Amino acid sequence: MTPAAPSPAIEIRRAVRGDALEIVSVAEASPGAAPWTPQQFAEAAGGNFEGWVAASEGRIAGFVFARNAADEAEILNLAVAPEMRRRGIGARVLGAALEFAGERGARRAFLEVRESNRVAIAFYERSGFVTSGRRRSYYSNPMEDALVLTRVIKRDH
Repeated sequence: MTPAAPSPAIEIRRAVRGDALEIVSVAEASPGAAPWTPQQFAEAAGGNFEGWVAASEGRIAGFVFARNAADEAEILNLAVAPEMRRRGIGARVLGAALEFAGERGARRAFLEVRESNRVAIAFYERSGFVTSGRRRSYYSNPMEDALVLTRVIKRDH
């Protein structure tokens, strides 16, 4: 039996505008990602939101975009390339976003996810999120409720 090839090294870094085309490719291959336009991804990577990418061998393997307001962070969009899933990449980019938010004073993070997206819900639960609400008919194509998931970043002392 031949040993498995080692996984390539993953670098987590801030997203930049030049990453937008590769980010779009990852998002388009990820049905659970928010359906942003290429322009929206370019603006997000250009600084409209806080963004991180996971790069492997010079290619974008995953991304996350978030925004901070007062003492909250909102996870806006996250995806990992199909061929790079189940390697901890999603957890690492999400961790970078949450760490940054905590450094900026966020005490909790939240996000919306399609009720039917069980894989994403399980991922977020493993990352410490819990269901805290529901937004009726939040999504279209198809129409579906969103679950609101929340996670504590920093405890009040």
